[in-house]
Amino acid sequence: APPSPPPSPPPSSPSPLIAPNLRHSGDGDRSLDELVSERLERARSSRNASRTSSGAATPAPPSTPPSPPPATASSGAAPANNGPLYRWLAVALLVGTYAAIAASAATIEPKDVDGDSFRDFKLCVGIATAPFGALLRWKLGKLLNGKCTGGPCARWPLGTLTANLLASGLLAALAGLCEYDVFGEVAADGNGAWYAEATLKGVGLGFCGCLSTVSTWINEVNTLLSPRPSAEAAAGYGCGCAGVTYALGSVALGLAVGVPAFGWSEWA
Repeated sequence: APPSPPPSPPPSSPSPLIAPNLRHSGDGDRSLDELVSERLERARSSRNASRTSSGAATPAPPSTPPSPPPATASSGAAPANNGPLYRWLAVALLVGTYAAIAASAATIEPKDVDGDSFRDFKLCVGIATAPFGALLRWKLGKLLNGKCTGGPCARWPLGTLTANLLASGLLAALAGLCEYDVFGEVAADGNGAWYAEATLKGVGLGFCGCLSTVSTWINEVNTLLSPRPSAEAAAGYGCGCAGVTYALGSVALGLAVGVPAFGWSEWA
């Protein structure tokens, strides 16, 4: 006889550990997954409702700021500090320059008065002292220009005026010392008077020449002569009289300083 078919398995039912907690009357034939989803949704709704009623929602945890990317050359990394290196290079250049000037002056043999040897020694002294005159004039301009705003010298660039007066007085005094042979008669064989006079004229050429300025003075006079906006003037522009007073005052003060400085040695 043919074998009888095996009995069909009984229908699957929920686990006895889960089913009693999920199955209630009225659930019908819904699957276990549907019941689980429904219970989870109910739990979320109940939790949100309790938070709303209490008015104190759980604060969100503070966000951690993102860490900055590592600095690279392409992302704008801070440049290396080369200041000390540049300062040492500047000092080395300055020392080397003055050493070369001193060596050149030492090789000059006095052979004449106001000739080639005298001129060369004066030029070496002038090159060595010129930077100090330029630095002093820059410092005076930075400290004093624009400080005078009232009185008869209103708007005068006092820094430039002071530099020109100092240079005029010193240059006149040096010229007087050389003119009247204060250090003795200059001999062609290179006595002390030869070196003294060549040094003084070199200081006048370099230090006084760079301390004084004509180009800046002319530019300042031209600027002061230009009309400037003024709320008090009827035409809306003020008079450029400061340019006239500055030009004439500079010449007058320069003569007042230079003439006595030049003649004091003769008068003495």
